Amino acid sequence: MEENIYNELKELKIFLIEILKKVEQGEIIPEIKKEWVSKDELKKLLGFGETQLNKIIRKNNLSYTEIGKKKFYTRKSVENLFQIS
Repeated sequence: MEENIYNELKELKIFLIEILKKVEQGEIIPEIKKEWVSKDELKKLLGFGETQLNKIIRKNNLSYTEIGKKKFYTRKSVENLFQIS
């Protein structure tokens, strides 16, 4: 019985890893990827380093979520950086 549960968990883990890879590559649920921008993507977009980006994030209070150690910012809050007041 324990071996059966172990095998099912192992299969589930493999399945979830495959889904995560597809999400990261934009092959599945592309609308999720459109709504969130990773910190690395934001650095590339703005051409800033870590320190400069952190100042902008704090100053503009960008909305984000954390998954593990990675931060993802809402596309709307990033777009608001470019709006003229």
